[in-house]
Amino acid sequence: MQSHATLTRPLLTALFLAAASCGAHAMLAPETGRAFAAVLLGALGGVYLGGALRSGSKGEVALTAVAAVCCACLGVYGLFGPAWIIPSGFLLHGAWDWTHHAMDRRTVGRWWPPFCALYDVIVGVYLLIPLVH
Repeated sequence: MQSHATLTRPLLTALFLAAASCGAHAMLAPETGRAFAAVLLGALGGVYLGGALRSGSKGEVALTAVAAVCCACLGVYGLFGPAWIIPSGFLLHGAWDWTHHAMDRRTVGRWWPPFCALYDVIVGVYLLIPLVH
């Protein structure tokens, strides 16, 4: 695991980017915001796939490809299905990130999983708030 000091910058960056994403989302019309969130969710799944391809491990590529396809499918389904799908996808991706961090996976930089987990949870919770009120 990483020390507190080596995680400070990635976590602060995640906070900043999540706030920027939520702010951008808030300025959009509801359907455009939903599409924006769906595209973000689909893109997030592909980041680990790039790392897995770089690693050369067929097992990592297969596992990560399944996760990337799941993110893309949740994004697409979230456009047309229940509103809770996209926020749930972000939260599930945050769990995927945390699993990568806890297992100390080497397919992406060590800073990426905690960065992305924090980003995903903030955005997922932000998108859920209007649904529970």
